[in-house]
Amino acid sequence: MLIIEIQSVQFFLLLVYFSCMMCQVAIYCWYGQLLMEKSDAVTSACYKIDWHRASVKNQKMLITIMERVKKPVVMRAFGFFELNLATLMKILKSSYSYFAVLQRLYTTNNFN
Repeated sequence: MLIIEIQSVQFFLLLVYFSCMMCQVAIYCWYGQLLMEKSDAVTSACYKIDWHRASVKNQKMLITIMERVKKPVVMRAFGFFELNLATLMKILKSSYSYFAVLQRLYTTNNFN
């Protein structure tokens, strides 16, 4: 089993690597969440303007826009995973769960 001392340079490098990877995933998820929120706001923005005073052509255009944005815009990773804050939390929880299992296995094997 691979054991790395906390005071070692290799541990520091792995910590920096892990932090950079988590920041990269967090940035993608943050902007994916922002994109979803902004796409949801388009419908309410179309409704809040004085659409009833607009020409019939513009009213029809607003209806078309509102119909098209009913389904929110979503960023996906590899076409499978939605990139949003809920996904980020799942990634963090799963990472910690895997770490806890590995740590538990290590302590069980070393102290028995």
